[in-house]
Amino acid sequence: MFGQVFILTFIFGNSLAIQPSAGCGKTLPDSPKPGEHHRFFFKHNDVLLGAIERDFIVQIPKDFDNTSPIPLLFDVHWYAGSAPKQVNYSPWTEVALRENLVIVWPNGMNDTKSGSGSGSWNVSSTFGSKGPICDLNRGNWPPPNECFESCPLCDESYSCDWTTCYDDIGFLKVVIETVKDQWCVDLDQMHMSGISNGGMLLWNIAAQVPDGFGFATFNTIAASPQLGFALPTFANWQQFSFIDMHGLEDITIPTNLNSAYGPSPYDGLMSKHGAYFEDKEKYLKKWSDAMKCSEEEIFYETPYDGQNDFYCLERKCHEQGNAIVRCFGNWGHEYPLAEDKKYVAAEVAFKFMMDHPKINS
Repeated sequence: MFGQVFILTFIFGNSLAIQPSAGCGKTLPDSPKPGEHHRFFFKHNDVLLGAIERDFIVQIPKDFDNTSPIPLLFDVHWYAGSAPKQVNYSPWTEVALRENLVIVWPNGMNDTKSGSGSGSWNVSSTFGSKGPICDLNRGNWPPPNECFESCPLCDESYSCDWTTCYDDIGFLKVVIETVKDQWCVDLDQMHMSGISNGGMLLWNIAAQVPDGFGFATFNTIAASPQLGFALPTFANWQQFSFIDMHGLEDITIPTNLNSAYGPSPYDGLMSKHGAYFEDKEKYLKKWSDAMKCSEEEIFYETPYDGQNDFYCLERKCHEQGNAIVRCFGNWGHEYPLAEDKKYVAAEVAFKFMMDHPKINS
């Protein structure tokens, strides 16, 4: 009995403790003012391509004084988006002010050869661990298939390189450390949300960075990694949880054969652009196995159950309390439900995040 009490005390005491960042107690920068946001630019030494200017936006709550640690959220934009566009589009902008979160919008590179300015995140290359990630005859498929200046091997006629080739994981590492050093955040309540190409970046971080940069949860929206990328290993399951939201009518990044253009090699899915993805349930099962989750999925209740057939299922993982939740329903390549109800994604994810702080092993 004593042993059981000790274990429970250790687990819950460990998860409920507030871990202040180095920024706690420091004088706030002149910008942003409480309740506002500000864009920061800096010179970043990209390990792949050298020095480049990069930027991010920070918003702090209205009553923030930099003395009490509060949760932190990174919110990552879609392909062709940007940090400023995400500030205006994201449901998290208002939810962060209401729920007392520091929020960061990192900005993707937009170095397209065409000059279109499409912001993107480096999440793949033409060939992954299972071969090409798209039909290499790009003339068979509609645009866009832009090449970026940072990808010298890209050729729009046969390449699957559709995003920037800058080192975004290295960029995010700098931004995360900068934010923790300047603003007072709870290191056990650091979370990340990303939509579409931004969500694909989250899957890469979870798979490639051993502790997931210290994030407690990843909220992926309308996002699956391309075939052969972001495969979980058995070394990175301990620290974090997932809440994935993906519409069953998504034809840009399909979840299963019902919304796919057709099958792809290796029992995968082909999108409307001829890109290859894995079936979402099969992909999440790989994470479930790596994280030692339950084989059984149980109903995860939300206030929005049934709207556009919105439902969530949960797999509980390990004895320390992390989990994988997947939410699905009748919508396309967007936030759940509809444009006028996109706040649903942030509200459901926020509750999950607060219930799943970082597990300190």
